[in-house]
Amino acid sequence: PIDVDVEEFLNEASALAGGVVGAAMSKLGSPYSWGATGPDAFDCSGLMFWAY
Repeated sequence: PIDVDVEEFLNEASALAGGVVGAAMSKLGSPYSWGATGPDAFDCSGLMFWAY
């Protein structure tokens, strides 16, 4: 696991980036499924598309 101080990271990010990171992080633990775009499962690009 990566040890990141999320609050510090979000405070330093722009408003858009903070929103995108927050949205993506809210889905930590969601299952990976090829071609999935959320909201219950994602693949790598599906998560990015959903978060933006």
